Amino acid sequence: MKIIELYPQDITNLMKDTNNIIKIDTDGMLIKYSENTLIKLYYKNFFNAMLNPAPQNLITELNTNKSIETFITENKDITPQFKEIQEKIIALDKTTEQGLIKGIITCTKYPVGILLANYKDYEPLNNIKDKLTKEELQKVLTTVKYLINNLTENNLYPETINEENIIVRRKDLDVKLIGLDTKDTRLETESYVKEFPHIPRNVEKNYQEMKKRVLKK
Repeated sequence: MKIIELYPQDITNLMKDTNNIIKIDTDGMLIKYSENTLIKLYYKNFFNAMLNPAPQNLITELNTNKSIETFITENKDITPQFKEIQEKIIALDKTTEQGLIKGIITCTKYPVGILLANYKDYEPLNNIKDKLTKEELQKVLTTVKYLINNLTENNLYPETINEENIIVRRKDLDVKLIGLDTKDTRLETESYVKEFPHIPRNVEKNYQEMKKRVLKK
């Protein structure tokens, strides 16, 4: 498992380089790191570096005294999340989604983000579903179902699979699931799932609801 240690100034520079910023949402910031690798910085989930700013205020906040350097320096007691992230990466590497999460980004020994595979030539299903035939959509959904089953067989339960975190390569309808790093994908033991059977039921329910939306053209 790759672990890259960055300095606070490196993190700040990444967050300020708007040319490489792909997406900003409530989970964090997705940045192009290289042709094959993305960085996802968790400025909200793993540590509260910007005091919970709205995404649109993030760049402005970086230029104030609430900067990431100040936060990390003053909050050394943040509980590291290494174990949780490592366990999820290990579990994913046993599935067909192996390689999605390539490693961990740390800053002053605290996890602040992850390295993700950059799946070029893939688009969110939501963007292309109207361009696909019903037969093609059925093929995509069958693959999605297979990928979800493969995850659950390895104790990973993606509770919010939707049209945005299913990406498809148009030329051959290859399918990848993304967003599996968030808290919405649960890593649970078999005994825990037996005690709380609503977890796999929710996964199936959400898949079926998504399937109905996609096929309703």
